[in-house]
Amino acid sequence: MLEKFSDFRVIYFDEDHIITHEGLWLTVRERSSKTLLEKFRVSRYRDFWKYFELAQRILRTGFSSYHQDEDSFGCIFDKKIMLEQRDFLVGGVRVPGSRPLVTSYRNGSLLFGEYSSNKARHSMSVYSASREKVLTKLLELKHIRHIHSITHLSHSEFLVATGDLDRECSMLKLDIMTGKFETLGSGDQTWRLVQPVVTNNEVWYCTDSPDSQNFLYKLDLDSGRREKMLELDGPVFYMRQVSNFLIFSTVAEPSKTQKNYCSLNVYQRDNHSLGNLRFCEDLLSPRFFQYSQLLFPEIGCEYSGDEMYFYPRGVVGKRGTFRFSLAQFVER
Repeated sequence: MLEKFSDFRVIYFDEDHIITHEGLWLTVRERSSKTLLEKFRVSRYRDFWKYFELAQRILRTGFSSYHQDEDSFGCIFDKKIMLEQRDFLVGGVRVPGSRPLVTSYRNGSLLFGEYSSNKARHSMSVYSASREKVLTKLLELKHIRHIHSITHLSHSEFLVATGDLDRECSMLKLDIMTGKFETLGSGDQTWRLVQPVVTNNEVWYCTDSPDSQNFLYKLDLDSGRREKMLELDGPVFYMRQVSNFLIFSTVAEPSKTQKNYCSLNVYQRDNHSLGNLRFCEDLLSPRFFQYSQLLFPEIGCEYSGDEMYFYPRGVVGKRGTFRFSLAQFVER
């Protein structure tokens, strides 16, 4: 069911192309044949040691986000924002704090929320980085630990997710043109999330609570009605959408109340069917080497095929990028 696709991490794919991070290089290939179309260097040769798997995990190096549209691309690579540059060593804007979890990209600008340990609860901000390397503060939020994600909603509106304690958890709707925001929900762990999926006028999201039961929710933006769709076996960081499928992974995050697994999940929205596959996490300390988890590539907005890819991190016996059929995964 799972097929090894590459020894390296796939960070983007669409109908025709696939982009892979291979140590010091970024490669663009034809997706069907893997024919190499373009290759360029993304780091200095002296930094090659940072791209061994264990070094990446402990140093948080490599790509934390990559976005592409018809005209341009933007990414965060080694905590530096790069926009439309073939030599990633030139220019770029340094990310405030640590690496943001989930970013968004619109009209040549990369939007992200400030993320750091922030035990003192200093203000956290939403930023936009432009092609001209200008960093603009769009929103400043107080009394939260950090910002989990920025997700495009429509036109100038974006969803902002914050955490981590009950009172700090919220989903906001932000208009980046005016700086005004509306609170869609807040106040407990059912509003603690990382990466939502927006479809039509609905928001689908999985909760990210280490010490309470997690669920998949559907929120209707017109009525404000929220529906609990599915009970999950652990917290979820990342989720993607392809056609009528939601693809997400639970994270092996330490918990006082439950055993959390690293698992791959595919949920078919029309008939509410679920495919699930659990993986064994390795024995390395999650404090230093990150939690065992599955990373998904950015997906071209026009893609509607059946194939999906994931890159396991901290999983026993799995190295590189794997490919699978969405329909077969649910039906097996």
